[in-house]
Amino acid sequence: MTYVPFARQSVGLDHRGYSQERALNWYARAFPTGASGELMLAPCPGFSKRKTIGAGDVRAMLALGVFLYIAAGGKLWRLNYNTGALTELGNIADDVATTMATTGTDVAVCAGGGLRAWSTDTASFHNPTATLPFSDIGSVAAGDGYFVATEITGKRFAYSGLNDARTWDALDFYSAEADPDQIKRVVNAFQEFWIFGESTCEVWSVVGGSDVLSRNPGGVFDTGIAWKASAVQLDDALYWVGDDKVVYRARGYQPQRVSHEGVEALLQDYDEDDALKFFRYVWKGHSFYVIRFPDRPAWVYDTTTGLWHERNTGADRADPWLACCATEWQGVQVLGTPSGKVVNIGGLTDDGATIAREAVSVPFVVGDEYVTMRGLTAHLKTGETDLGRDAQVSLEVRRKTYDDWRTWSVERWRSLGDGGEDKVARWHALGRARGWQFRLRVTDPVETALYGVTYDPAR
Repeated sequence: MTYVPFARQSVGLDHRGYSQERALNWYARAFPTGASGELMLAPCPGFSKRKTIGAGDVRAMLALGVFLYIAAGGKLWRLNYNTGALTELGNIADDVATTMATTGTDVAVCAGGGLRAWSTDTASFHNPTATLPFSDIGSVAAGDGYFVATEITGKRFAYSGLNDARTWDALDFYSAEADPDQIKRVVNAFQEFWIFGESTCEVWSVVGGSDVLSRNPGGVFDTGIAWKASAVQLDDALYWVGDDKVVYRARGYQPQRVSHEGVEALLQDYDEDDALKFFRYVWKGHSFYVIRFPDRPAWVYDTTTGLWHERNTGADRADPWLACCATEWQGVQVLGTPSGKVVNIGGLTDDGATIAREAVSVPFVVGDEYVTMRGLTAHLKTGETDLGRDAQVSLEVRRKTYDDWRTWSVERWRSLGDGGEDKVARWHALGRARGWQFRLRVTDPVETALYGVTYDPAR
């Protein structure tokens, strides 16, 4: 049997002109070797609590050896991987756009317009803001032994002493050169400093000597950044949301569009004052770029397939995802949450909260004639999970009549069995119409993969 893909990605539920195809808490991946078909929907991982910080939103995290540095609730914390000991290091501003950086010794934190530095050598906290060329700090990055900090609503960026986030000189700064605009973010990618402005970007490198930094003549392009937190390095590319609300990827110095019109239409509804979060995580060989919205599901770009899906927590399909930042720590993927927790990625719930998996099909339209849909068969596989009962999958149907699409039908539930097996779920007598759209949904905590569907229409 050849499986017909049911849905591959999310295209934007509110964007007319698109198929309204959706993948929520499922993502497309290749079939196992030797299986029929090309793409299946695999379950997105949940997460389980590792440590409660208990201090409000986790704003940013940075791993350095066995320590995880955490910005949360207006404080900088340090978590020990080996012992689980949590240490409060000092006060910082509670800022959704917090950035952190390290050269391997000091840790710099930029939040709320200020800069703080933690010295691992002296185990002490420092406030070097007053020694910089400007007093309002917008972001910080590190590379090749230097920290670089940017000016809020300005055109200058400064560099620190070598391997020293505590020492800055008021004369050690540069200005945007090629087409100077207001600088919004510095990020270190591929051992270079990318200076993002409102409408341009310049790439600078550490050259040493008296100049320290030098602008790369080929690293200039007319694409700015909308949210300064959106710049994230992932594998061999840098991702960010441009000033035109398009998601870009750069390999080298040529930005390429990776978002589709559905994502872009959604981003138009938000501005920089909205608390959007951007981060990356890796799962089973796939790398994901996440746009986390505060009031709706996150949108996630899979760099392996080039497809978008959505993530959320809870039974309501409109709820946001309860993860707001991520990093890799001692080979483990960890996430931060809005409730002040550090969690390990993996599991069938989000720290006990429901993960509702939903797939909305591409519309099945046969033309202008009415056709009877005699049945639909979904091909699934569930992992080994003891619920004490059979897991369930539901189907909803939306039919197209002569005038327009009707509303969704009631849910019709079928058994998924007791786990660990391929399962076929069938529904019959789905009505007569000019077209159909189908919605499958699983809310039980089981690892369910959707291989595809087969239809049985008849004129």
